[in-house]
Amino acid sequence: MTDVVTVEDTDGIRVLTINRPSRRNALNAAAYYALAEGVASIDDDPTLKSVIITGAGEHFCAGNDLADFVAPKEEKNSEKKSGAAALFDALDNVRKPVFAAIEGYAVGIGVTMLLHCDMVYAARTAKFRIPFAPLGVAPEGGSSLLLAQSAGIKKAKELLMFGEVFSGTVAEQVGVVTSVVEEGQALAYALERARFLATLPSDAVQTAKRLVNDTNREAIDELLPVEFAEFARLLQTEETQANIQAMMAR
Repeated sequence: MTDVVTVEDTDGIRVLTINRPSRRNALNAAAYYALAEGVASIDDDPTLKSVIITGAGEHFCAGNDLADFVAPKEEKNSEKKSGAAALFDALDNVRKPVFAAIEGYAVGIGVTMLLHCDMVYAARTAKFRIPFAPLGVAPEGGSSLLLAQSAGIKKAKELLMFGEVFSGTVAEQVGVVTSVVEEGQALAYALERARFLATLPSDAVQTAKRLVNDTNREAIDELLPVEFAEFARLLQTEETQANIQAMMAR
């Protein structure tokens, strides 16, 4: 674990805090792997009942650090999963419940990772954006399936193709978040719900999660590499690289 993600275990709950506030908690490789490890390892600790992912400072996560998208180099170790793939793998395979607490901005993978969490609580004032098309890349993280399931096909297309900012209230309506709370209360509410869930029979809780997730497991396993391949293809185009450079210059 590194200081780009802080870890606090208390009352049977692990809180993982993305700790890059100067970058609005944008994820770099170290942050991806630290989150993945922090999530996956709760299954190995019988004292832990669940995990909450949140962000330091005013925002949840500004997505992937754009600096990593500029003229990206091929992975030196082709056997090692990318950071994003490792994170989705951890979220999809951990047996215990995963919560997320959202304040401020959630952008890109900062939104799509929420589709893999079990419960998501967001401030009413939180802002969400999935700007893949405006950036010039493809949906990732199974979002082309999961968002269509939760929001409906037409609304999912609007969110994914226009890439516009939407509110916490809309995020609740389209199923990106479980419910909204007052500003500044997302983590406190997530902790409250996690503590209550920890009082229920853990086997029953984990079985309910597994049965629901299994309805999509095969489809997600097939879709993720397809989305990642399309994302990587589009990322190499001149148009996309120009878009990224322009966004970084703002």
